[in-house]
Order: sequence, then structure tokens, then C-alpha cells
Amino acid sequence: MSQDTAAQAHKLAELVDDLLDLSRLEAGRADPRRTWLALDEVLDTALDGLPAERFDLRLDANLPMLHADPVQLERAFHNLLANAAAHSGGEQVIVRAAPVGAKLVVRVIDRGPGVPEAEHERIFQPFYRAQASQPRSAGSGLGLAIVRGFIESNGGTVHVESFPQQGASFVVYLPLVEGAR
Repeated sequence: MSQDTAAQAHKLAELVDDLLDLSRLEAGRADPRRTWLALDEVLDTALDGLPAERFDLRLDANLPMLHADPVQLERAFHNLLANAAAHSGGEQVIVRAAPVGAKLVVRVIDRGPGVPEAEHERIFQPFYRAQASQPRSAGSGLGLAIVRGFIESNGGTVHVESFPQQGASFVVYLPLVEGAR
């Protein structure tokens, strides 16, 4: 199998996985299988298949454990990181994480074209692709919908902060369980 054929097969497999994830989320059949997990391990797994040199992870040294579904969070963060890398204009993507009150806050920051304010909510809808990304991105428009679905199924929230031509910061809030290690 040629490299081009293998790449196309991999892309098709990812699309099928995305469609299956989205259908489970929309059908209410994405109940998380919660376990104690470390965010740094989730992010390491989420980076599989992505060019690690494109990411600058700056995580607080003593992050508390999360009680969440590791597979769902890995998929959500993989999609979020891949999206940021695709829109970063070749610049490094910064990932920061720190506890803030009863939440763990994760920021994924790119230096791309940004997201117009009118699209801040629409980009999380299935099959929607931001106007600024259409000429250069070959995505399906499912990634951010899956991000939101899996983050919310684990009790969290996600939103974007952005101004045109100034990049985007996707902010994820995940609940911390009292007494988390």
C-alpha cells in the first residue's frame, strides 16, 4: 500500500470514528466510564499521531487527578489539539492547565486567523466549518462538536475566546472532585 493510500485510509477511518462518536453523543449513548486519571497522561495520549514539536505544554506541576472517562477526554483533546495545529499558521500551539477553584482549566491557544465572534457558538455544531478555515482546512466539521459533547458528558464546559487575526484560545473547564489526589 502506498503512503498516499495509507494516509487516505487513515483519514477515512478517522471520519468513521468521528461519525460514530457523534451519533452516540446525539443519541445520548455516550455515558462516561469514569476513573481517576491524570491530565498529563490524557494529553500525552491525545498527542499521538500529531507532530509533538508543534505543541508547548505548560501544565502546573501538581495538577489534581480528574474523575472522568479517559477515552472520551483523549478523543476530545486530540480533536482540539489537531484543530489548533491545523489553524495555527505553522506557529506552536500552547497548552496550559491549572486548577482554579473547583475546576481544572485547560487552555489550548493557537496563533491562527482567529474565530469571528458571530461563529463562537456555531463552530461547535456538527458539520459547521468556520468561514476563515474553509480555503485551507479539509476537516469534516465534526471535531469541535465531538469536543463539546465529550467534555460536557464528563461534567465540563468548553468555549472559545478569539478576536480576528489574533488566534484563538479554546478553554475547557473540568470539575474537580473534592479531595482529589
